[in-house]
Amino acid sequence: MLAVLALLVTLQRPTPQTPPASPARPSAQPARPGAPAVAAPASGPGTPYDSTAAAIVTIGYRVGYVRGALSQLRLIASNQPGNLASGADRMRQRCRDLERSAPEEGRRLCRSCLPAPAQAAVERYRRRIEPLRALGAECARTLEPLAAGRERLTADRRRTVAALSGRVTAALRLYEADLQRVRVAFGWTSSRVAEPTRP
Repeated sequence: MLAVLALLVTLQRPTPQTPPASPARPSAQPARPGAPAVAAPASGPGTPYDSTAAAIVTIGYRVGYVRGALSQLRLIASNQPGNLASGADRMRQRCRDLERSAPEEGRRLCRSCLPAPAQAAVERYRRRIEPLRALGAECARTLEPLAAGRERLTADRRRTVAALSGRVTAALRLYEADLQRVRVAFGWTSSRVAEPTRP
């Protein structure tokens, strides 16, 4: 009988609950020491500030993938023209990803969550979203014949790659200038912004 009573007391005793750990606040990029970082809102994760920073980083990754695929494509065009179809298809996919991702992430950029100087930089960056989407679409369309092997002559393939490379490089130069303004405004870097030279 005593054993049964002891068991009942044990079952009725409340079990201490461990509070769930707060999820880590996403960070787009750590600020350098001494840089004039933008003060983030004090609320938890998922704020407009967090969404804006994450969207900028995601777009940056998509642009980086396009840039990397373009570098590979140029090398293939110079050294292994017989493998251009596979390189073109890889870059075509990266361009499609940029075309889809840029407007999706652009909608996550806040319109009034930052101090005025930083918000102005974000607004200027926002105007770069549509050109990025259009660049991805044009890039993918241009590469479709090459990826499908419909351009037979090596000279034609190289001309296509060279022309596309020039257009992509020029467009990304403008994007990088607007991105740099955001990075300075957010305190992610203290470097000054150099105006891009238009070709």
